Amino acid sequence: METRKKLYPGDRVQIRSFEEIEATLDSDGCLQNVPFMPEMISRCGKQFVVRHRLTKTCVEGYGARLLGRTVTLEGAYCDGSGHEGCQRCCPLLWKEAWLKPAEPGPDAVELGSIELPGRGTSLRTMKDDGRFFCQSTELGRATKYLFPLSFKRCTAELRAGNVGLRKAFEFLWVPFIVKLKAKLLGIAAVQPVGNGSSTPSEALGLRPGEIVEVRSAQEISLTLDRRGRNRGLEFTASMLPFCGRQLRVKNRVEKMILETSGEMREIGNTVILDGVTCDGHTILGGCSRHVFHLWREAWLRRITSPTDRLCRASEVP
Repeated sequence: METRKKLYPGDRVQIRSFEEIEATLDSDGCLQNVPFMPEMISRCGKQFVVRHRLTKTCVEGYGARLLGRTVTLEGAYCDGSGHEGCQRCCPLLWKEAWLKPAEPGPDAVELGSIELPGRGTSLRTMKDDGRFFCQSTELGRATKYLFPLSFKRCTAELRAGNVGLRKAFEFLWVPFIVKLKAKLLGIAAVQPVGNGSSTPSEALGLRPGEIVEVRSAQEISLTLDRRGRNRGLEFTASMLPFCGRQLRVKNRVEKMILETSGEMREIGNTVILDGVTCDGHTILGGCSRHVFHLWREAWLRRITSPTDRLCRASEVP
């Protein structure tokens, strides 16, 4: 059932029926160790636009890894409904075998509707030891080792059509500069860090749709420990470009599954911002999985002026 031609960003595709997809799955509900999750069933039979082709991706605890014949789709994120309400909002991964070229029709991003099959609830969501089982937790098994300085790592995003030549060069020289500065001058040279061991907690009670401004790097450093973390959550170098910008809150994150362990963890005073994802530009070769950054409310300020909200929100790319 593999698609004959590779899929690239901008291609319109239709997700196959659940019955067709089910035929590709092993006893764990996986294809090449990538789980097909209950949260994906409602999208069967619908049409989407390919967002990125993932020939490689960053995996927490492993670094950059190879991933074959897999794409992400515009607007297709996990809602956690099959995993006890995880709010991490990860982009769903689609094996090309689960997709086919879109049938001729309107240019809508999403079309059609289906009746959910009864077997959908039998898709595996937990491991035998009680930890969660999802695409995020299985990425280590679903990907292969990628040599840290390989040519493929440097060119994968360009060849996949995820970025242009200018961005591809940025994925080469920015990580080099970041690595060099961190080696010579320390972590504080590439990301904010604090001076103490304890960090403050600030509750703004932000809700989806509100506009916030990301505080300056200097202000954020006052909320961090010497490792650049606020109560265990790191403010990374890849988040710096968003400092000073006004952005919209997408969701609150109060519980999430840890990619490294499969454990559900409660998390307080944290949100994700609409469209604010990690492109891996500080890591050699970049990454197109584009997971949402996690933001402590202490790193944000609420924007209450209607005028500011209207003019500044529209400036965010």
